[in-house]
Amino acid sequence: MKRDKGKRPYQKKQIPQPFETSLTRAIERLDRINPVNFSDEDLRVTIGQKHRLVEVMPVAIERLQCYPLAEGYAYPGDVLHAVLRVPEAYWLAYPKQRIAILDILETLDFGDRYQVPDLLKAIGKWRNT
Repeated sequence: MKRDKGKRPYQKKQIPQPFETSLTRAIERLDRINPVNFSDEDLRVTIGQKHRLVEVMPVAIERLQCYPLAEGYAYPGDVLHAVLRVPEAYWLAYPKQRIAILDILETLDFGDRYQVPDLLKAIGKWRNT
């Protein structure tokens, strides 16, 4: 009697899961939340990933109008820094929001404790675009 070599009962093929990180988990979690309810850190992360910008940017701008140096978990002004790194194409599509950011930048008063070199460079670069 011949043995049936290599044949096994049908096994469902394992489908590889997408690469999961704490960042992808955070974005998935934030996708289920209205941006109005975002914390400053949620805004920073979502904007930093260039995700849901049309929904999130108005909320971020409103928050920055109240407190320009709003901070997530990194440093004072990290939300503004994320906003300043949004691609130029976005600002071309939403020029009123660009004007709002320029107004916010005019209100900034950096005391000694808010000297964040990367943020200061980003502000200078953004104003010149």
